[in-house]
Amino acid sequence: MKESMKGMESKMAKLRASQCDAFDSMYLTMLSQHHQDGIKMARSALVRGQHKEVKQIT
Repeated sequence: MKESMKGMESKMAKLRASQCDAFDSMYLTMLSQHHQDGIKMARSALVRGQHKEVKQIT
């Protein structure tokens, strides 16, 4: 998770400064990566999670 957070502030600053097509493209790219990271985290929870409730929702 720490890896995915590296550079997030600078990416968010670039997103806030962008406009029109550049904003749309950057937003969709960042959102896609965010969801891909979530899938990785859910898979990790299945393998390493200790609470059955967490495993049931992933």
